[in-house]
Amino acid sequence: MERRLEGSGLKKIYSKVSAENAEDLIFRNHALFELGQLYMEKCDFPNAVDCFEKVKTEALQFHLYDNYFKAIACLLRIHAERLDFSKYDSLIREMTQVGSSLSGYKRYEPKIHYKQGIAASYRRAYDEARVQFSQSKALTEELMRDESIQGKDREEMTRDLLSARYALAMLEKDEKNPALALKLADELLKEIEEFKHGAHSLEHVQISDVEASLVILQGHCHRDLGDPLKALDRYWLAHSILKTHRNWSHYYYVLLGLGRAYQALGNQERAQIFFDLIADAIGNLELNALKKALERVSKSGLEARNRLLVDRERKVIIEPKIGEVHFERRFVLLEIFYLLASSPGKVFSKEDLVDKIWRESYNPMIHDSKVYTSISRLRKLIEPDFKRPVYILNERDGYAFNPSVQLEEVSPRLRKTGAHAAATGEISTAEPGPRPGRDEVNV
Repeated sequence: MERRLEGSGLKKIYSKVSAENAEDLIFRNHALFELGQLYMEKCDFPNAVDCFEKVKTEALQFHLYDNYFKAIACLLRIHAERLDFSKYDSLIREMTQVGSSLSGYKRYEPKIHYKQGIAASYRRAYDEARVQFSQSKALTEELMRDESIQGKDREEMTRDLLSARYALAMLEKDEKNPALALKLADELLKEIEEFKHGAHSLEHVQISDVEASLVILQGHCHRDLGDPLKALDRYWLAHSILKTHRNWSHYYYVLLGLGRAYQALGNQERAQIFFDLIADAIGNLELNALKKALERVSKSGLEARNRLLVDRERKVIIEPKIGEVHFERRFVLLEIFYLLASSPGKVFSKEDLVDKIWRESYNPMIHDSKVYTSISRLRKLIEPDFKRPVYILNERDGYAFNPSVQLEEVSPRLRKTGAHAAATGEISTAEPGPRPGRDEVNV
């Protein structure tokens, strides 16, 4: 491991971990765990795994069970991001076996159920995940009824309870209940504000990661509910919270959320800036879950470029790059669009347009200029590049709507359920991350 260390700061920490007596070996275990955290925050998973594997082995030897479970949690987070579920399952079995052999097993039981819920949610086995998260929540609440538990131990349980409740809220979003998920997230954030600044503020445990994850969840919910502007506001707030933290994988998921919100607004160019930033940053990293999510949204964005949305009720056309184009006072232009789009690929002559739009007999001296001007105005509104039209095509005998463009109508029902956002380039799959508590430290 030592030959792979980079940077004088990391080497300085590692120089402290050689030890002879028991006290020094305990210090070594804590130091190795901190070193593993540093690697994990940098998304350097190979070095992080080296550290955490050694931490959990030595932690069992010296009965440092807190370090053991924290190291397991970090390894689970890494294997989940790698999409290496065979190692994930093996660690779950090991953790369950070790936990059941401890005299204080009940204290660790909520964490075990929580990790099993995370494994199920990654596989989208949501019913199983709900059972595990609910069990984690119930067991934590039972432990907290013991008034003899105080100080750091109680604060750790408070954090565990917040994480379990967050996971249940995230499940509602994953199962297409964004309104309920948003309500639960709002309630949890109010409680966190009290834990941060109220009379019973936490002194020993940081919950900023849970707070950031809840704000990101709010962004997901607003996006799914068809309000990408509110989603942007939430993602930027999460961005500001994470400025004080060093966990890059969490930060990358915020950038992904920002890109998807701009994509939902129809601003594919700005969305692509965020997607490119993520792709450049994680190219050599083992963030396989994030890479898979990025691949899906990028593919979705490419498909959206050949798609137009029509909201007849609001008299709006939604173009992926331009966004919403309103036609409230442009009835003639909208009727021309509807006519051409009614039969993609069919050529409508000037005579056809005059007959069907103006209800007049064609006269070239009167109508040629009117048709040309109207088509030009329509193109300037909906074509990303007026000089290179992709929707309204010039044909030898008139004009036609490009048959390769997918035209979709947006109904009021779709807008309310968030399918509007899905149609503008969104994907409605479950979020791969982040979820607080996956590593129990800094996710």
